[in-house]
Order: sequence, then C-alpha cells, then structure tokens
Amino acid sequence: MRKYIVLILFLMIFAYLSAACGQNEVPAQSAATPSPTGTPAPTPTPDYTNTDFSGTWYVSGVFASNGTTLNSREMQALGADFTMEILADGIYYIYDAEGAAIGKGDYLVSHKRLTCFADGQKTVYEIQDADTLICTAADNSVTVMSRRPPEPEEETGDRETHSGEETETS
Repeated sequence: MRKYIVLILFLMIFAYLSAACGQNEVPAQSAATPSPTGTPAPTPTPDYTNTDFSGTWYVSGVFASNGTTLNSREMQALGADFTMEILADGIYYIYDAEGAAIGKGDYLVSHKRLTCFADGQKTVYEIQDADTLICTAADNSVTVMSRRPPEPEEETGDRETHSGEETETS
C-alpha cells in the first residue's frame, strides 16, 4: 500500500514540475477517465504567444484596490481615459482622450502576458482572452483594457429611396 501512495505522490510531483517548467504538457483526460489521484486534471493554460493583438484598445474599466468600480469622471481624473494602438510589428502607441499621441513603445507577448516597454519602464498585462487585457498596479487597483471592434467600412455610393426601395446613384 505504501508503494502505491509513494508512486502517486511521485507522479503528482512530476506532473506539477513538468507543468511548471513548461517542458512536458500533461494531456487532458476525458471526463470519463478519472485521473490516478481521483481529482480532475488541471485545465491547460492558454498560450497567446502567436496571437495577433493588433488594433485599438481602450480602458473599459478601472477597479480601486477596495474593489469599487471607478466612474468615467474618476477614470478621467486618473488619466485612465487613454487608448492604445497595438501594431503587429511589436510597436504600440498611446493616445489621450482627444486622440493626440502621447507615447510610443515596444511590446512583447509571452504565453499569457503582454508586456509594454517605454522609457525604461514596463507595464505587464495579463491576457484574459484575445480581446481583454488586465493590469494590476502595485496598489492592487486593476485596469481592464478591451479591444475596440473595427470601424464599419463606409459605403462608396449615395443611396436614394423611391417608394420603399433603395437604389444606388453614382
């Protein structure tokens, strides 16, 4: 019996160390097959390293360290009414509320983090999904960035309506 307990503990430690080092991934087990320890297998962490984060991002929420949500006036007072344009070539730009460029830097995506570098400083965003980034400050306040959907393309022709039907004029 002791041999089985030692074997199970060894397998658990090996699986933990393998996952922590990122060298060997433990294949996900189906729901019908229980893991050797009787606990469910861990959900694999998504890897966003090759995900395209290019686009315009805006501050969709700020949460104070006590968990309260800041309103738009409070966010503006803190300077959290900026947008960030991420380009596919590893460069990003920061714009103020009026759309004026106020900063530029480089970024790197690694596993589940997007790290922005500018002027010797870095800001680390945890990637929640391909459209949501979260930055936790030293005071435990949280800034949520969301990807702005692309602007709809404008139509090139004028449209006139005649008796309920639309016709295009050139």
